[in-house]
Amino acid sequence: MAPTSEIRPTAEYDAATALIMLKEWEQAARILNDFRNNFKGHPLQFEVTKKIAYVYREDGKLSLAATEFERIEKESDDIEVRQEALVIAAELYEQAGNVEQTLNVYRRYVSYFRSADQHQYRNPQQDC
Repeated sequence: MAPTSEIRPTAEYDAATALIMLKEWEQAARILNDFRNNFKGHPLQFEVTKKIAYVYREDGKLSLAATEFERIEKESDDIEVRQEALVIAAELYEQAGNVEQTLNVYRRYVSYFRSADQHQYRNPQQDC
């Protein structure tokens, strides 16, 4: 397939999805990371991030998976997705034995979502 083909991004995404179904984690991660780098701004980028997080988690690369879940939190506008992503990231850092990152992520969670009332949500990144 030509490198500039319009269907290339979708073909690569589909190839990575097939590799995930086959549990070929390393190859799927490589294709997804290539997608991320080669097709910046593509509408599938957020889905690619979620797939990379899943692949790393399934492959036992817990710190890398945690980093991707933090990225999910930053890229999403959905408060529930953001909350869940930070909790998962903290849990993965904890499982990986990275106490410092675990605490940092939990602190960020509390900072962002300190109120039980989701209408009180604030994102310090937007304050800049």
